[in-house]
Amino acid sequence: MAPARRNASDIWNYMSKTSPGIVTCNTCGSTFNYIAGGTTSNLRRHIAVKHMKVPEPIPMNKNTESHENLQPRPPVMTQPSVRSALARVNKYETGSTKKTALDDLLLGMIVKDLQPFSVVEDQGFRDFVEGLDPRYELPSRRTITRDLLPRKFKTEEDELKTVLREARHVAITTDLWTSRQTESYITVTAHFLAPHTSWKLQAAVLATQKVAVDHTAANIAVLLKDLFEQWDIEEKISSIVTDNASTMVSLVNDHMKKHHVRCFAHSLNLIVRDGLKNSGDLLIVIGKVKAIVSFFHHSVKAAEKLRSFQSTLGLPQKKLIQDVETRWNSTLKMLSRYADEHTAVTGALCSMGRTSMSVTDSEVDTIRSAIEVLSPFELATEEASTEKHTSLSKMLPTVRQIMEKLSQEPQSPLRDQLQLELRRRFSCLEGNFTLGAATLLDPRFKRLPFADPSSATKVEDRLINMMTRSEPSEQTVLAQTPLDSEAEEREEPPRKKSLWDTFDRKVENLKKTTVPNLTGPYVEMRRYHEVAHLSRTEDPFLWWEENQSNFPRLSILARKYLHIPATSVPAERLFSKAGELISARRSCLKASTVNMVLFLNKKKK
Repeated sequence: MAPARRNASDIWNYMSKTSPGIVTCNTCGSTFNYIAGGTTSNLRRHIAVKHMKVPEPIPMNKNTESHENLQPRPPVMTQPSVRSALARVNKYETGSTKKTALDDLLLGMIVKDLQPFSVVEDQGFRDFVEGLDPRYELPSRRTITRDLLPRKFKTEEDELKTVLREARHVAITTDLWTSRQTESYITVTAHFLAPHTSWKLQAAVLATQKVAVDHTAANIAVLLKDLFEQWDIEEKISSIVTDNASTMVSLVNDHMKKHHVRCFAHSLNLIVRDGLKNSGDLLIVIGKVKAIVSFFHHSVKAAEKLRSFQSTLGLPQKKLIQDVETRWNSTLKMLSRYADEHTAVTGALCSMGRTSMSVTDSEVDTIRSAIEVLSPFELATEEASTEKHTSLSKMLPTVRQIMEKLSQEPQSPLRDQLQLELRRRFSCLEGNFTLGAATLLDPRFKRLPFADPSSATKVEDRLINMMTRSEPSEQTVLAQTPLDSEAEEREEPPRKKSLWDTFDRKVENLKKTTVPNLTGPYVEMRRYHEVAHLSRTEDPFLWWEENQSNFPRLSILARKYLHIPATSVPAERLFSKAGELISARRSCLKASTVNMVLFLNKKKK
């Protein structure tokens, strides 16, 4: 007779056979039909869904037949996202701590997805949660806004303050915006390397604050100074990045007395907008395309005709794009989409007796030429707007690349106008020390982007001078960092009295003033340039992390300039999020609640 089959499934850690064909859950007492030797999938599903547990092994005795003591099989593996969620909750055994964990996950969902707090009152959502775990009681909207959210915000705020204390330099981006309820807000973001030994670029939202005063430079300065004092970063601010509005320029230069960086993306936007306004025949063609797009957007019949022609031509059914006057890149997208759909659009117009609206083949050539001319500006805006990598150091080489690209394009009014605007707005870039220092200290670029070698030399000389007269705190760091040069590491033995003491001192002083290339900072700068350039696609922060011991003085300066963003886009990105947040369902949110949600939303990334 064959031996009895061993019931070795680990599910029996949570289930018991209470009678023939019946199994009972040890936790809640639910019963299930079960045939000996059959599948246990429904039993596992009950444990995972109702009790949010993944079965785990228990000690066993190999010589027994009882299922309570048999070696269990490995736990059933669920999908990674499910496992992750379960693991975050299953580590809590007691009901109160488990509820706290679930409350935290709920708040995280609301903050990350910018859900309205009233979602906890929606019956469909409540039914869904009930199905997941009937024992979990959803917190009320009031509990979330008055308890869970402020507590989470305070915890994260304190954590960020601790991190900022470790940062030596902090760059700020800021911008004003108006909500759908016509209320004014100011958003402030910080960019830094922290702790002081780290080369990981970090970004955080410091505040999204309602502005109830007139938008004068003096009034805004008071708001910012209070905010910087709250975060204890006033003395650490290396630069403030804003758009080119006269109020913001005066705010930083006259009232804050900080180094000002004009938003690169905003400058590019102004250049292209001015270029398009003076582009001759192209402006007329853009007007025709706008009229066509508007026609197809407002006519159901026309839209259906366009889809029909797209289908006949084997093209994907895409809508035409309407541009926004204040965003030049929307004009580029409109022209690009029209160029792709020109044949289908022309066919639809002709079939409806609207031939006069059609764009001619020569005008399409003008559109395609304009797209080629404008494309580098779009790529430049995208690259300059990143938060994960340094961007100020890319400003000078980016402008050089745009100029080179334009010089390769055929002559046209748009190309000529863009070249003129670039020279007008960016002709003095190489004379800006902060920009030049960031460029020179980026191992991907160094001297290469400088059109005038003397500009690079001036930046180098000033950096060497800064290394020579480093602050005491920085000198301490240098003293603790080994240098490559043995001559700099070796201590000089005490000198005996000599007749030539005075003369020798004069000679040593003369060496320091007439042969600066023998000093440590100069040697360090020279060795830095002798090292091969980093590939443009590689991370300059990672390079500095690996090479800071070889360039201890320069690495300090690299930390001072490479963290500065070239645009105020990080602050502007919050506008769209705020638009989602301050919507019809959430129009009654207090300004303090808006601030907490956007702060935590950024922290969740």
